[in-house]
Amino acid sequence: MAFFGLTQLGTQSAFAATIVENLGITVFSDEELRKAFDKLDKDGSATIEGAEFDNFLREVYRGPPPEGARAKLMAEFDVDRDGKVTWDEFRITVQRLRNKEERERKEEEKTTESHEFRTASEMRESMRRHKRVPREPNQKFVVPVTTSQAVGWGGETGVTEVRYPKVSCEETKYAASMAQSGVFY
Repeated sequence: MAFFGLTQLGTQSAFAATIVENLGITVFSDEELRKAFDKLDKDGSATIEGAEFDNFLREVYRGPPPEGARAKLMAEFDVDRDGKVTWDEFRITVQRLRNKEERERKEEEKTTESHEFRTASEMRESMRRHKRVPREPNQKFVVPVTTSQAVGWGGETGVTEVRYPKVSCEETKYAASMAQSGVFY
């Protein structure tokens, strides 16, 4: 049984930090959330209490839940800390999680905006116009993507010592003097 993104084997993401982040309840509509709340509320008291959370977690994990799972859920959903989660607390927490997820998504979009085009047709159209791309690679990425991009990435030239012209070798001096004298060999 999968309930709110949880399965009998635990959460779907093995690398996620908490059970609350793995619930995935932000994708459900309010009607679906209300049905789920009513399903969790076994005694019909219009509140979800600790024992009902225990039953929910035992059903999801098909056995005893991990230590602290109920405490994490209660800490997240029980706004007034009375040991019971009402529909309003449940709805408010879900809305807060939705807002948090939306903020994180927008932040991620800002930091990973490394692509120039959204579709292949946009890229083809841009290539047909023969225009320079609007942003250089060092404006799109924080660090160079390839080793060859590292040269000149931050604006530094890479030359650290003063360079002097190479002194000509003996053969070059001889050829230059022959050319000045008018002797062509």
